[in-house]
Amino acid sequence: DSPSTIVEKIKSALYLFQSEPSTENTLSDREKEILALIATGFSNKEIASKLFLSPHTVITHRKNITTKLGI
Repeated sequence: DSPSTIVEKIKSALYLFQSEPSTENTLSDREKEILALIATGFSNKEIASKLFLSPHTVITHRKNITTKLGI
């Protein structure tokens, strides 16, 4: 699949997963954005550069994503 197709599949999966928008397991918009970039193969450093974040912030978001999704 192309990167844009992968991103759309992830967004669809996240939408289905998050039927209750205000729960503690709901991913933030930034976490969704980072997850999409992870799925398309970007490294922490590349994500940080692309989103104007520090690599440490990206790592923190990744930890939050794995906790929230139970992976």
